[in-house]
Amino acid sequence: RNKNLSFDGKGEITFSPFLNIVFNSNIKEINKDYFSKIDLKKLLENKDFLKRLNINQEINFMSKRFSRNLIENLNIKFDLAYGRLSSKKKIYLKEGKIICSNEINLIEENPLLTFNCSINSNNTKKFLKNFLIDYVNKKNESLNLVIKGNFNLFKKKFNFLKIQMNDDYKASEEDLKFFKVSFENFLVDNNPMEIFNKKKLKKFINEIL
Repeated sequence: RNKNLSFDGKGEITFSPFLNIVFNSNIKEINKDYFSKIDLKKLLENKDFLKRLNINQEINFMSKRFSRNLIENLNIKFDLAYGRLSSKKKIYLKEGKIICSNEINLIEENPLLTFNCSINSNNTKKFLKNFLIDYVNKKNESLNLVIKGNFNLFKKKFNFLKIQMNDDYKASEEDLKFFKVSFENFLVDNNPMEIFNKKKLKKFINEIL
């Protein structure tokens, strides 16, 4: 427990012949600005240490009742071995969920994060209220959005390979370039972890609607 993070957890740490961590944790409280303060470049400098790490971890978070947290429920599973990190995230918001699978080689000179994400909701209007967006289309319209691409952590550059919404829209090459520029402009300025910023997400979503 500290001022940024409070959690309960259990697991096993093996130090020999190499460092191996198997851990499950339940987050009780977290500072919403915590991620934006992380210095990724400094974190990834010790590549020899990263090569020796073996971690298998599951993280869970459930928001307190009547809180104003954007996320109601969160489950993250990730594996780290020989510098390669793979993860799967399930994020539950009011009236919808986000599922993302990611892979990245942390010991590369310019780590490239690949992502395959889906956003699903049975009521688009209510889901977008999470981002304070007033959606004026069909009242009970569902949302099924698929986004695939990659992100260069240090150069802060996105490359979208696929954006498809419901059965009636698939982004063209020109559209993908437009979304790339919009995403970089609205979500990434100084720290790549700023993509978790709610206000910036709102700006980006308004741009693509």
